[in-house]
Amino acid sequence: MSDDMLYSEPRNGTETSEEKAKREDAKEWANRLKFVKEKKKKEREIAQEQQQKAKEKKLAGDFVTGQTVVATHDISVRGKIAVKKGWEGVVQGPSLNHPQERLNVLFKERRDKKTLSINVLPFEVRHPKDADD
Repeated sequence: MSDDMLYSEPRNGTETSEEKAKREDAKEWANRLKFVKEKKKKEREIAQEQQQKAKEKKLAGDFVTGQTVVATHDISVRGKIAVKKGWEGVVQGPSLNHPQERLNVLFKERRDKKTLSINVLPFEVRHPKDADD
């Protein structure tokens, strides 16, 4: 059904009951579509607000999601050095297994060539400006 049928007047002032029913159905669908679009827009806005709040939420060691950090010393995984002191990373959020104590940090590189993300304790990383202290 076209928009013409939705908003145009009946031809010659007459309209069959079938045409009237089609017009009403089209208006109802148009209203539903508008409602669904508005609902999705509101849901997107709410999701963005929640993401922003999660980003601003302080993590272990008062770090924040998205914050750039550097390793304060060599970080080992299973006895092998994975990240060297001074290497840069970005806080991804809390550790899944220990969210109150650890951070998930995505480092730009790893010596062991495994997944770049590592769960670290807050003292193992610092903000780049504080790294020289």
